[in-house]
Amino acid sequence: MREELATQLIEWSKKAVKEKLKSPSTAKFAGLLLERGDYRIYTMPDGSYRVVSWVDAQNSFGAMLRNHWAVKFKKNGEQWEILSVVVE
Repeated sequence: MREELATQLIEWSKKAVKEKLKSPSTAKFAGLLLERGDYRIYTMPDGSYRVVSWVDAQNSFGAMLRNHWAVKFKKNGEQWEILSVVVE
């Protein structure tokens, strides 16, 4: 996978995950060092991509919690489509 595509998928993932958080302004994502393994990008059998990582963010009680997340993308013509966003 090209590093440019990987970086773009990560940025889109972070934006999608923020939309699912109770306090998106408190979100602290992993760094952007792909070599460290903070982000994992999987190519799925159906040609989609799955980006997996974590985010620290406040919950509704104000406590900072680490949440693991996964975002699945697929290219539809010239556009990228988000198939799913899971934050645990």
